[in-house]
Amino acid sequence: PTTMDEGQSISNGGPPAPPSRPTSSFGFRRRKGKSNDEGPDDSSGGREGIFQIPPVAVPPTTSLLPPFASLTIRIFFGTTVALYILNQKHLLPKPLSSFVSRALFWPTLPITFSRRIGKWITEIDETVVMGGAPFGFAGLPDRLHDDYGVKGIINMCDEYSGPTKQYERLGIEELWLRTVDHFEPSF
Repeated sequence: PTTMDEGQSISNGGPPAPPSRPTSSFGFRRRKGKSNDEGPDDSSGGREGIFQIPPVAVPPTTSLLPPFASLTIRIFFGTTVALYILNQKHLLPKPLSSFVSRALFWPTLPITFSRRIGKWITEIDETVVMGGAPFGFAGLPDRLHDDYGVKGIINMCDEYSGPTKQYERLGIEELWLRTVDHFEPSF
């Protein structure tokens, strides 16, 4: 039998084989200083190679950017996440909360949308319906008008004025009482 080092191939007259790629042993560790051709280490119990996982090619995204740009992106992302969490926990002062709510309204819309699936509209009684922002792209204004007979909307969302053109088309009046998230008025 012929032994080969990593990257070598045997020529059989055809095109050369691609260089072999290292694989990882799942659940086994190699002893420091041992190479693949020295045999199994003690932790594998002679079963080296039973659970082989092919390597996953992960592009080094941070190496594509200069160090300053990578650091800037990480700081921006970290700050954004921290402000979002602090805003959701009601820990920001009102002016900062207003800014954060407006800045993160559209980027966090998928989170809001997914949390309200199936419960976007709640019928309180025969005259009052309550729900989240009636986004025009989701067909909610039409549904409010057709299914519930809504003629007026009280919008208390500071960062979103609502689908005003659709309201006009449907004959729905809107009263926009801009209220900063987590600073709702009390009675």
